[in-house]
Amino acid sequence: MGFRRVSYLKVYAIFCTLFILYLLTSEWENEGSILKHNRKLHKEIKKLKKGCTSRGYSRDYQDSDEADPIYLITPTYARLTQKADMTRLMYTLMHVENLHWIIIEDHEEKTELIIKFIERIPTNIQVTHLNMKTPSMDKLASDDPNWLKPRGVQQRNAGLEFLLEHFEENTEGYIYFLDDDNTYDIRIFDEIRKIEENQVGVWPVGIVGKLRYEGPVCSNGEVTSWFTAWKPDRPFPLDMAGFSFRLENLFDAPEARFKQRVPRGYQESHILTELGLDRTNAVGLANDCRDILVWHTRTEKPRMDAEEKLMKATGAASDLSIEV
Repeated sequence: MGFRRVSYLKVYAIFCTLFILYLLTSEWENEGSILKHNRKLHKEIKKLKKGCTSRGYSRDYQDSDEADPIYLITPTYARLTQKADMTRLMYTLMHVENLHWIIIEDHEEKTELIIKFIERIPTNIQVTHLNMKTPSMDKLASDDPNWLKPRGVQQRNAGLEFLLEHFEENTEGYIYFLDDDNTYDIRIFDEIRKIEENQVGVWPVGIVGKLRYEGPVCSNGEVTSWFTAWKPDRPFPLDMAGFSFRLENLFDAPEARFKQRVPRGYQESHILTELGLDRTNAVGLANDCRDILVWHTRTEKPRMDAEEKLMKATGAASDLSIEV
């Protein structure tokens, strides 16, 4: 029985291989676009691999029978609450399958804090650690309002460039810009995986734009209007946490990048326009845009007055070798 089972598996594997070769030869002649052909073929190969792997064959992470990967691009910068924010985010992501978390530090080199943090991330989350320092002229001063200069521009671009350099054009998946201090309901990742070819998935974001929520108003998945108080005539009047798109859109527009100097509130509109998307590509998700699954929370900047007072009074302060 053992010999017969091994023989059967070998025959099945040969059949899968021959059928894949058949697709390669027959479909190539009929497909007008090489890129569309590759994507279609990749989907067929994935289906075949599901059949093979269900019979005991090994599989790799990218071509598994799990949901297509979501590539999360997260800029982060050094501050007292950085580790706390990233830890909270990690414990959300560990409940979601097939994620590739691209963490980009705003620093001239990778820091020990984030290196050690990444060592603690569960192995079910694939992680890429990058660094890209923001030029000093583009950084916010300590007393600047948050809206004065956009954060994360160079870091998000580094994430996009990583994807272009390390993945092939027929790679399937989704791109989502994940801020390190926002709050996410894990159901948002199920919504992202509903996005189809040449669509930009959109949904409302809570506690943003000086409103209870901001984002699209939808009817049967169609975006009928936008609820916002800030420049509703923007191409996409939404928050960075309020949209996602397919990886193929980036390969179709490989030069698309964020720009440091665009009008206030236009970062989202700029990147989506660069990707060749407009409002006609928008599809409303999250229960027809009625569920809030993302909140634009900000961790309060902690006051350290007592540290200085304690030093003056006792000559002692907190141990800086203890990582916070």
